[in-house]
Amino acid sequence: MGRSIRRVLYPLSSAALLALAGCSIQPRWDAAGLHRWLERQFSAGLNHPVELGPFLGFGFQGLEFGPTRVLPSTLDGSVMSAQRLTLLPDVLSSLRQGRAVADIGLGGLRMELQRNTKGHLWTFPELAGQAPPRLRLKLQLLDAAQVAIDGRRPWRMSQGRLDLDLPSEQLRFDGAFRPKGLGPRRTQLAMRLQNRWGGRPALDVRLQLRRLSLPALGSLAQAWPSQISSGEASGSLRLNRQGQQWRCQGPLQLRQLRIGEFSSPQQRWRCGGTSLELKPSPWRWADRRGDAAAKVLWRGAPWQRLSLERLLVRSGTSRLRAEGELRPDLELKLNSLRLDPSWLGLEGQPLMVRGQGRDGLWRLQLEAPELTSAIGSFGLSGTADARWGAGDSLLALDSQLELKRLGSAAPPVAIKPLKLAIQREPNALVFKGDARLDDLSPVELKGRWSADAVKAELSVQDLPLQTLDPDLGGEFAGSLTVEGKPNQPKVSARFSLLQPSVAGLQAPELWQGRWQPGSLRLDSASTTVQARLDGTRLQSLQAVKADGVISVVPSGSGYRWAARRWALAPLQLGLRGNRPLPLNGVLEGEGRLGLEPLQLQGRASISNPALAWIKGRQLELSGFFRYPGFDVSADLSPQGSGSVRLRSRGAWNGRLDLQAEARKLEPGGVLRLLQDLRRPAAQRPDGRASDLGEFAIDTLGASLDAQLEALRQAQERLAQERPDQDSNGRIALADVEGLVDADLTVQGPSPELLQLELAARGHLWLRGDDRDTALQLEPFVAEIKGPLGSGDGSFSFAGLPLGFMALLTPVPAGLRGALRGTGQWQIGLGLPSFSIDLGLDNGDLAGEPIALERGRLELDGRLLNLDLSIRGGQAKNSVDLTGRIPLDPVEEGFELRVSRRGDGLVFLTSLAGGPQRWQGGRARHPPAP
Repeated sequence: MGRSIRRVLYPLSSAALLALAGCSIQPRWDAAGLHRWLERQFSAGLNHPVELGPFLGFGFQGLEFGPTRVLPSTLDGSVMSAQRLTLLPDVLSSLRQGRAVADIGLGGLRMELQRNTKGHLWTFPELAGQAPPRLRLKLQLLDAAQVAIDGRRPWRMSQGRLDLDLPSEQLRFDGAFRPKGLGPRRTQLAMRLQNRWGGRPALDVRLQLRRLSLPALGSLAQAWPSQISSGEASGSLRLNRQGQQWRCQGPLQLRQLRIGEFSSPQQRWRCGGTSLELKPSPWRWADRRGDAAAKVLWRGAPWQRLSLERLLVRSGTSRLRAEGELRPDLELKLNSLRLDPSWLGLEGQPLMVRGQGRDGLWRLQLEAPELTSAIGSFGLSGTADARWGAGDSLLALDSQLELKRLGSAAPPVAIKPLKLAIQREPNALVFKGDARLDDLSPVELKGRWSADAVKAELSVQDLPLQTLDPDLGGEFAGSLTVEGKPNQPKVSARFSLLQPSVAGLQAPELWQGRWQPGSLRLDSASTTVQARLDGTRLQSLQAVKADGVISVVPSGSGYRWAARRWALAPLQLGLRGNRPLPLNGVLEGEGRLGLEPLQLQGRASISNPALAWIKGRQLELSGFFRYPGFDVSADLSPQGSGSVRLRSRGAWNGRLDLQAEARKLEPGGVLRLLQDLRRPAAQRPDGRASDLGEFAIDTLGASLDAQLEALRQAQERLAQERPDQDSNGRIALADVEGLVDADLTVQGPSPELLQLELAARGHLWLRGDDRDTALQLEPFVAEIKGPLGSGDGSFSFAGLPLGFMALLTPVPAGLRGALRGTGQWQIGLGLPSFSIDLGLDNGDLAGEPIALERGRLELDGRLLNLDLSIRGGQAKNSVDLTGRIPLDPVEEGFELRVSRRGDGLVFLTSLAGGPQRWQGGRARHPPAP
C-alpha cells in the first residue's frame, strides 16, 4: 500500500511544483529520471555540482533523500554535505502565491566554506537580465549543523531557517551560532537577517550577542587581529542599509578585552544612526592605567568615509585629544598631547605635542620644559615634519630639535637636521636616517625589515660627553645593532670611550667595549672589565689590572665588592679646570653595594696615596652611603708628622654634619698644598732631562777622594746651569716649620644653609743651617665663623708672626711682632665685601719698637679701602696711609695718600732698610694751623 502511495504522490507533487515554477523542460516521470532532473536543478541553483542522495521514501516532511553532497565549483572551493534531505512541495501556498513553494529540511548538515581570490565564500550564477524563477524555497535545519570557514574553528548552528523568495528578490534568515569548544555553552550569536536586492536594495540585520568569545570571531572574519587573546562581547545591534547609506542602533559591551599588552576590563559602545561612540572606559597597558572615550561618524558606509569627531585618552597626568578624517584619506588634528615623562622612562614635567596631518604631511611641535634622566635634567623643544610620498618613498622625516641641559653650564645640544627615509621594496622596508649633534657628531641609522628578518644599526661618532653633562669628559663613539627574526631580535653594541672622566676623575686611556644581552666587556691598555647581566640586573663584575682585582658578586638583595692590590694609576684628577694630575696609591677594601635604592658601605685603605707631588703615607676610609643619606669617616696620615681625622654625616642635597680634626700638622706642607691647589698646573716641580745640563757623575774605578771631587764639580756645573735667585726678602716654604692643630665643623639643613666654624692654633719657626729661629714665642690662634653660602660671617686671629708675612710679600729684615685682628664678611648679595681691624703686638723693626695705632681694611665691591696709622722708633708722630685700590689693575680709581706729622717720616727710613734719595715728584706740606 505504501509503495503505491509513493508512486502516486511523488510524481503528482513534483509535477505541481514544476508547473508553478514555470519549468519548460519536463522531467521523465519515473523515479530515476526525476532524481537526475532534481540534481541538475539543484546544481544550477547553487552553481555547484550536487550529488543528491538516494530516494528513501515519503514521510511526514515530504520526499526524503539520503546523504547528499555539494561539491566545489570552478569559482570557489566551498562544499556542503547533509546526511538527510527532505523536500515537501507546498501545493496550496504555491497556488495561492502563484509561485512554486517548497519546504526543504536538512539533517546532519556540514558546511566547509572557502574564500576564493576575490574573498567570496560562495559564487551564485548571474541572471544576465533574465527574470528570476518563480520559486520560493523554505529551508530549515532538522538538527544542529556545523559551519567552518577557511578550515578554521567550526561553529555550531541551531534553529536555522532560510526563506528564499526569488520572484520577490528577497530572503529571510534566522539562526543561532556558537563556537565549538570555546567559551561557555550559553555563549551565542543570534542573527535575524532580511535582504532585498534588485531595483531597491535594502538590508536589515539584527544581532544578539551573549558572552560571545572575541578570539572565536577570528574564525569567521577574513582579517582579524591575531593579538586579541581574550574578551567577550554582549549586546543587541541592528544594522540597516538603504541604498548606499548604513545605519546602526543599539549597545555593545566588551569585557576582559586583551590585545597584546593592552587590556580593558569593560568597554561600553553605543551605536546610533551614523555614529559609534565609546563611553569613558578603563584600560591598562603593561603597568599603565587610564580611560578612553571616542566618537566616529560616517557617511554612506564606514569603510567609505569615516570621521573622528573626538578622541580622548587619559592616563594619570597624560592626555591625548585628537579629531579629523580617517577615510578615505587620513587628515587628523592633534589638538594636544600631554605625555607624562614616565612613559619615556624619564621624570619631570609633561611633554607637550601639537600638530596636524594632511595630504601626506604631518607637522608637529614638541615642547618639554623639564625632563629628568639618569644623566641629569634637560629641556626639549623643536619641530618635526613627516611626509608620505607616492611610489617607493613611503615616509620621510625632517626635524629640528634642541636639547638644553637644566641647572648646568653646558650649552644646548642641537639635533639638526634629523632626517629619516623609508622605502618599500618587495616584501621588505628599507630605512635610512642621519643627524648631527651640534653640527659636529654624526649619527646614522640604517636597516632593513621584513616579515622574516630584521637588521638595523644605529651609530654615533665623535660625541663629546661634555655636551651631555659638564661633569663628564671624553669622547664616545659606537654602534647598536639589531638583527634576527622580528619577534626575537638579537641586540648588541660596540663602542669606544676616549679618556672618559666624571667630575674631574679621568681614565686617560682608550676603552673598547662590547655589549650584548647578558654580558659587557671593557678593555684598555691596562685594565679589563667583564660583567655578566640578567636583563638589567648585574650578576657579577670583575676588573683586572696587573695583579690587582676588583670584584662585585651578588649577595642577598645586593652585592658584595672587594678590592685587592688595586693600583689607582693611571687615574687622573683635575682640579679647578686645570690640567689633570696623576693619582697613585694601592687600594684594598671590601663592603656591600645595593642598587635599588643605591647604597654603598664598607672599609677601604689606600697605601702611599698621592696626587701628583702631594703625597701621604696612608688613607683609611669607612662608612656607608644609602641614598640619600651617608655617614663617612676618614683618617689620613700625611708624609710628615701629624694626622687628620674626618667624620661626615648627612643626606645628598640635604642636611650635612661634618667634623674634621687635625693634629700636629706641619704648616709648610699645608701652605704648599694650598698654594699648589691654587695653581696645580703651574706649580708642578717636574721638568725635562735637558734641565740637568751636562750634570753627570762618573764614579767607575775612582777612589773615594776622586768621587767626592767629582761630586763637588758636578754641583758647581749644576749651579751654573741654574739661574741666580735674587734675594727678594721672601721666606721659602721649605724653611717654614712648626706644628698646627685645627678643628673644623660644617653644619646645616641644606647645601644653601651650611655654617662653617674653624678654630686653629700652633707654633711656627724657621729652619736654619745650625739652629731654628722662632717667629713667635706665643702660639698663634685663629677662628672663622659664618656661612658657606650667602650671609654674614666673622673671623679673628692673634699671635700671627709678622715674619710669616714674608711668605706672601717681601718684608724688611729684622721685622718682628705679632698681628691680631677681627673682621666680618658678607657674600651672596651682590659683590662680596669684608672689613678687618688690625692690631700689632710687640712690634719691632731693627731694634726699634713700632706700633700700629690704626689698621682698617675694607673691600667695597671691587675697591679696597685702606686706613692705616703706624708709629715707629722714637718718633712722637705717626705715618698715615689712606686710599682706594681697584682689585683689577686696569680699572681706574687708584688713589693712595701718605701723610706724616712731625718726625714720623723717620720711620719710613727704617722701614725701607736704609737711607733713601729723593729723585723726583712733588711733596706738599700742609700749613700749620
